[in-house]
Amino acid sequence: MIGIDPLYDNVVEAINRWKPSAEYTSEPKYRDDLQGYLLKVLNRPDPMSLINQSVIVRKEAGRGLCDLEVNRRIGIELKRNLKSKEMVDRLTGQINNYEREYSDIIIVLVGNTDTNHFQHLRMDISRRRDRINLMDPKRYAIIKK
Repeated sequence: MIGIDPLYDNVVEAINRWKPSAEYTSEPKYRDDLQGYLLKVLNRPDPMSLINQSVIVRKEAGRGLCDLEVNRRIGIELKRNLKSKEMVDRLTGQINNYEREYSDIIIVLVGNTDTNHFQHLRMDISRRRDRINLMDPKRYAIIKK
């Protein structure tokens, strides 16, 4: 469709292809690895496009923001070792706050993720998709690495 900004789909596709350079012991190291990767991949010239826009991938600039943001529209929240209900509850609370800041939200799970808690998170995101406001359509993705 003409006029649709493909940036969200490009970011999701890039994160799906991303392979962390190492098995890190902290979330900030995964964030920095992903940020470097996205900057490189999303800013490659596209031979099919007449206009190649610059994509900005920034680290969180303050409380209440995702770990990374792309062009100030797409929030990316990383979670390492999602293993408890408390972690899922905290993450869903964060997502509630992020909905005011970003047009789209991507959750990236790294490290060890408990299957039951992953399913709980997927159900929460599925409910959010079901209640999408047509005036403010948000897209959500959960990517497990």
